[in-house]
Amino acid sequence: MPFRYSVRNVCDVALHPRWAIGVFVRYLATGKVPAFTNYPADDRGSILGKGAALPVRHESDLGWDDIRRLRDLWQGNLILKGILRTEDAILAAKVDADGIVVSSNLDSAVAPIEVLAEIVDAAGKQITVIADSGVRRGSHILKLLAVWAKPS
Repeated sequence: MPFRYSVRNVCDVALHPRWAIGVFVRYLATGKVPAFTNYPADDRGSILGKGAALPVRHESDLGWDDIRRLRDLWQGNLILKGILRTEDAILAAKVDADGIVVSSNLDSAVAPIEVLAEIVDAAGKQITVIADSGVRRGSHILKLLAVWAKPS
């Protein structure tokens, strides 16, 4: 960010005219361009402008006290993603999170399906548990249902 034109992305748009018409032209027709709408109003900007994206900071010292403070400030749904340990699922329930997502995109981490049943047994009555990793076809859904999942 910001977006930079290149031969590759120009060709990609040219080779997908339906996408270009359905998405990009729609933005132009409304007089708007894609923007960072999930940012606070003062920090929103076009993806095409300089300084469009705020730098992403890595906060290595965040902990459960920070989640508790966030819960005190935020009355909407609070869902914590990336939970892979039973202890963390229990702590999420204790800080009044509304739900957790058992997921990981790290090759070296445990597979979510391997810990899902244990997490649901430990915290599933206090907190909503969702699984979203590793689902690529129907048989994966059946495996999740067999391990734990309730159809929604």
